[in-house]
Amino acid sequence: MCEAVYLAQMIKKLCKKEGIILNLREIRMQKRMTQRVLARRASVTQAYISQIENNIKQNVGVIVLKRIASALGVDAAMLMMDNTLA
Repeated sequence: MCEAVYLAQMIKKLCKKEGIILNLREIRMQKRMTQRVLARRASVTQAYISQIENNIKQNVGVIVLKRIASALGVDAAMLMMDNTLA
């Protein structure tokens, strides 16, 4: 299965959970990065990052997810890990 298809399936499956949202905020905070800086690096708006983190925006596209992951210096799969099962 190609990476884009896998990511799309994972996004669809996990976006309804808080895993992707919590991981984004957690990783961003660990990197000591503001929403504004992350947004600029990922070529999205700060409002968009805020909406993702606050579970307002639930349908995050694969391309945007990859840009956000790249801006954070992590693999896109890390943003989708479900830490609630640990």
